[in-house]
Amino acid sequence: MFAVITDVKYKMSLAIIRDLVARGINVAVAQSDERGTETFMEPLGFYSKYPKERVWLPNMNIKPEDYLEAIYGLCAKLSQKNGEKCVLIPVGAKTLALLAEPQVTERFREICGLYIPSQAQLDMANDKKQVVALAEKLNIPVPREYSVKLGQNMEEYFNSVPLPCVVKPVCGEKFGIKAKDRYAICHSKAKFKDRFNFFYDLEKDYPIVQEYLAGGGYGISVLAKEGEIIDFICHKRLREYPVTGGPSSCCMRVKIDILEGYAKKMIKAMDYSGIAMLEFKTTKEGEDGIFKMLEINPRVWGSYNLTRIAQTNFSYNWFALGYNMANPEKAIHIEPSTYKWQTKMIYGTSDKIAVIGYAKAGKLSKVFGGIADMLNPKVKDGIKSKGDNKPARVYFKSLFVKAKNK
Repeated sequence: MFAVITDVKYKMSLAIIRDLVARGINVAVAQSDERGTETFMEPLGFYSKYPKERVWLPNMNIKPEDYLEAIYGLCAKLSQKNGEKCVLIPVGAKTLALLAEPQVTERFREICGLYIPSQAQLDMANDKKQVVALAEKLNIPVPREYSVKLGQNMEEYFNSVPLPCVVKPVCGEKFGIKAKDRYAICHSKAKFKDRFNFFYDLEKDYPIVQEYLAGGGYGISVLAKEGEIIDFICHKRLREYPVTGGPSSCCMRVKIDILEGYAKKMIKAMDYSGIAMLEFKTTKEGEDGIFKMLEINPRVWGSYNLTRIAQTNFSYNWFALGYNMANPEKAIHIEPSTYKWQTKMIYGTSDKIAVIGYAKAGKLSKVFGGIADMLNPKVKDGIKSKGDNKPARVYFKSLFVKAKNK
């Protein structure tokens, strides 16, 4: 059995590579060649010792059709060589969007297993307004929104919205906005107006403006088949980098029944197939606050490596669904994960920088919590792996260079 994993510049790809190889699956890794451009990131998956093959692909930002054709050629070659169809696992949002086009999906499924959402499902999940509307229809709590009324004077509108508030585009993913920049917490009217106008100019549509929720951040990540959840994992965000609203630098696996129920409702209503992370936040700290749904990330999410640290079967099951679709005569078993314990994960390098940021912001509980986690051998790093630590060294170097250049 063979898997082709794309977009291995992202740290999340490492969990998939390592989990599949541990299950006896051969892995080829591929990366859009953006060397010499502003978008270049070191392909961490190339530095892992596990891949059987490492392939540079044409720059997807210049000629996406050549990029897709190169992936197709790689999959066709491996499928022919091994006498069975390989499985293609797209890690990046751009690759996923390209593959989700109906004619592209159909063509690729002739030569490989490709288990992803349809373009319609992807578009809906990426559209925050549609997600909120569906959640409300299903009686799932969502943050209060502040919309511009027809004919309303904009200065009057800006004065009417209580601060702090959250401003975000309807679909920032389509414009290549980094995760940390896809929303803004605005404590002042000046910042509110600036971010509102920035997102409006970007999308030519009014951005979403919501109430600010002071509680904790939670996610329930699912693997679904035709509206039914095959596997899932729920996590709580403990720290983030940048501390002003970036991806998780530390998170913990938790079990929250109400989020499982909300996820089942949403996935069934969408008849969803593929992976996704449903994001929630509470009205106050602690799990006794009201959980309100923010959005859906229909792709590999930033804290994906927790699926490996928590010893789930998530990556294997995703592979298995694609493999069984492509090779029905050789179908392998799906193995739903079981909840065993509360598992905590850090991205060590970024979490250290996060702790410094929390110290500067005077958030001492976050600082002490971070130090305690770094000293606790039970808290595992999402990038480091025994016997395969070169990706972690490359990642540390890349963050150091990035911080130095700021």
